[in-house]
Amino acid sequence: RAPVGYGGDMTRFFLSLALFVCLAVSFSGCASLSGNLFSPDIHAARYDDAGIKTTIGSALLKNDATKANDINVHCFNGHVYLVGEADKAFRATALDIARQTEGVVNVTTHWFPNGTASTLLDTSIENDVDMPHLFARENGPTTVELDVWGGHVVLTGLAASQADIDRALGRIKKISTVKSVTSYITLTAAS
Repeated sequence: RAPVGYGGDMTRFFLSLALFVCLAVSFSGCASLSGNLFSPDIHAARYDDAGIKTTIGSALLKNDATKANDINVHCFNGHVYLVGEADKAFRATALDIARQTEGVVNVTTHWFPNGTASTLLDTSIENDVDMPHLFARENGPTTVELDVWGGHVVLTGLAASQADIDRALGRIKKISTVKSVTSYITLTAAS
């Protein structure tokens, strides 16, 4: 059964989403990685989040495809995170687009100066982060996304326990090429 708002054509939706993600990653100057351990409740909530993320990403691409590829959009239970690098004008545009998107609860931005991304370094760090084993499955559902910009790691998402978050941050900080780690991960109970 298709979730409300997708008109029943989930195959086309997921293909469009996959194409958007592939294009965004292939043109983006940063590395981005997701780790998902779904429960039925989180999986159901992700449908709306995926729609919000796709709507914002499409609007950014329509506004300026080149600049849009330097911003990653994440959404967890309506909380949107814009992570990347862009000039001040496009940052303001991205923020306006996100805030005006239906279903958005709030928007958090994490901007880097233009030219921060380092594709080889960022991809190397992404490969060093073991996302599938970063969080303990027995602690409950976790959905975390990781962005790397010039060696700076930004984590967004939902985790089942503070201990999981602390352990993940500790492991990432031990990677010698990581310059900094910022976490916007919230507890699933708090979402």
